Amino acid sequence: MWVSYCEDGASPSWCWYCCCSCPKKVLQFAGIEDVFTSSRGSTKTLGNFVKETFDCLMKTYGFLTPNFWKEARFTKSPFQDYFDILAKPSNKVIVYASKEAAPERFEA
Repeated sequence: MWVSYCEDGASPSWCWYCCCSCPKKVLQFAGIEDVFTSSRGSTKTLGNFVKETFDCLMKTYGFLTPNFWKEARFTKSPFQDYFDILAKPSNKVIVYASKEAAPERFEA
């Protein structure tokens, strides 16, 4: 769906026109004020035109823009919480001889 404008030959200012009133109402409910709509082919299928207008709006509002972001509360990672414990040197080293002998622990 394109939002476009036309210049009226009688007036020097830019004027907005709307060919069909139903999609214009749908777009005005969405908060869009100045609208130009056009259709090709059979205009008797107004329901399809209104449905496509609604689908276009849903796809447009599907993008997550910064004003819709939720505030994120950042928590500390486990590495930051237990930094003191992790930073202490340990005397024990666990070495596995092989994958088959993994349950057996050899302390060096």
